[in-house]
Amino acid sequence: MPENNRTEVGYYEDGKQVWHVGDDKTREACTSEAIGMFNSLNARSAGRAFSWACRKMNGEQFLERVR
Repeated sequence: MPENNRTEVGYYEDGKQVWHVGDDKTREACTSEAIGMFNSLNARSAGRAFSWACRKMNGEQFLERVR
């Protein structure tokens, strides 16, 4: 099975840490989506998003986080 990447963005919602994990996509599309979501969340409320990465996956198996 080919490797795919899933957007991962950590942010605060109602004082709790929440993690968004997206669907499978290419590395380039994942990076673009992750940075875009991170910046969008912080533009609305400074410091809301605290982390972004792409989860490198093989099917449902997590391999590593890449930036």
